[in-house]
Amino acid sequence: MALDLAKEVVQCVSGARAPLLAAVQMNFRMSIPYPGQVFVELMTERVGNTSLTLSHRIVGEEGRLYADGHSVLVWIEVASGRPVPLPDAVRAAAEMG
Repeated sequence: MALDLAKEVVQCVSGARAPLLAAVQMNFRMSIPYPGQVFVELMTERVGNTSLTLSHRIVGEEGRLYADGHSVLVWIEVASGRPVPLPDAVRAAAEMG
């Protein structure tokens, strides 16, 4: 199910409609030791009519928070640059979490 949904989301990016990265915020909490292993967590924060907000965190193996923030993606019609409703597959994937 998840793999099928991921394929549908990829197909939503076409020459006519695509996501636009409208805003990004990143808060650096502490430097990451080198060498080190980190995990990037990505979660849906908000789903709107034409946009979605994703929160992200970079954490170490021991759970130490190195950075966090969020990004806003707006789905647009490429020719006009105007916002359009989120594709159903994108909305379904975002609402899964």
